Amino acid sequence: EEGWVRGAEADVLDSQTMAGLRAEGLVEATPAHRDDREDEDAASAADTALEKLLAEGGDEEETVQDVGKADAPGEGVSEAPSPAVKGKRKRKKKARVAVNLDTCSYGVVAEVATSLGWRVVEEEDASKTANSGKWNVKWTDRYVFSQTLRDMKLRRGQRLNHFPAMYEVAFKCRMASNLNRMRKLLPDLYKFYPDTWVMPEDFAAFQKVTHEHRNRTYIVKPNGGCQGAGIFFTRRAADIPKDGRWVAQRYMNRPLLIDGYKFDMRVYVLITSVTPLRVYVFEEGLARFCTTPYEGISTRNTDDVYQHLTNYAINKNNQGGGGGGGKAPP
Repeated sequence: EEGWVRGAEADVLDSQTMAGLRAEGLVEATPAHRDDREDEDAASAADTALEKLLAEGGDEEETVQDVGKADAPGEGVSEAPSPAVKGKRKRKKKARVAVNLDTCSYGVVAEVATSLGWRVVEEEDASKTANSGKWNVKWTDRYVFSQTLRDMKLRRGQRLNHFPAMYEVAFKCRMASNLNRMRKLLPDLYKFYPDTWVMPEDFAAFQKVTHEHRNRTYIVKPNGGCQGAGIFFTRRAADIPKDGRWVAQRYMNRPLLIDGYKFDMRVYVLITSVTPLRVYVFEEGLARFCTTPYEGISTRNTDDVYQHLTNYAINKNNQGGGGGGGKAPP
C-alpha cells in the first residue's frame, strides 16, 4: 500500500521534478509505478470508446454491461457474428449515456444531464458500492475512499466524478500538511503560499512564531469550513480554539487591489486523468470582490470581514456596499 501511494504521488510530478527526487533518493520505482503498456493500451481504448459514446452516441446494444463482461476473466473472446440478414436493414438507434445520481442531492446535475440527453438510472441496491453495470457515469457529492472504489469494482467505460482520496486536497488541514511536506522536499517550487501551520499538530511551532513576531497577523480557518464561516484573525496562539482542527496562515497585509478593493481570482479546470495528467482549462474565470475599501489590517478592523474576506456568501450581506464593518458568521 505504501508503494502504491508513493508511486501515485510521484506520477503527478513533472519529469524535471521527478529527476530531482530520484537523485536525492526520495522516490523509488514501485510495481504500481512501473509502466504497464498492456493496461495503458486497454484503458486508452476504453477511454476512446466512452468519449465516442459521449460525443456521438453508439448502438443501443453497446452497453457498459457488455464491456464489463468482455473484460471478465475467461470471457475475453466474443462469439462469432451471425450471418448477415438479407433485405432491408433496420437502422439502430443511438444509445444515450446512462448516469446514476443516487448519491447526488443537487438538482442542477440532473437538469444538466437531462439537457444533454443522458438517461438517469437508479441502482436497486442502496449501498454505496452497488454497481449493476447499467450506468456510464456516477455522480456523487462526497469524496470517495480508495476501499469504496475497490469494492465498487468499476468496469471499463464507467467513470466517477471524483478521484480516490480527494480529501487530501479538499480539506484545509490535509491540503496544508501536503503543501508543507512538499515544501520541505522542493523548497524552490513550493514557495508560492504563505507560512502555514496545522492545529493542533503545529501549535508549539505556531506559539513560538507568535512570541517572536508579536506584530504579525494570522488568518485562521476551520478544517471543514466554507463560505467564510468560522474565519478569524489573530496575533496570539492562545486564541486558537482547543477543540477541532484549524489552519493558520500568515496574513498578506499588502494584497493586489482593484480600485481600492481586495479581490481573488479563480480559474476552473477539469482533470480527467492523473496518469497521464490531462487537464482542461475553462476559458472563463471568476473574480470575487470585497465590498469595503481595503485598509492595512490592524486591531481596529480585524472584525471587518467585508474588506478582508472575498467570500460572496459574506459580502452579499453588506447592505451599505462600501462602509461599515461586519463580523464573520459563526
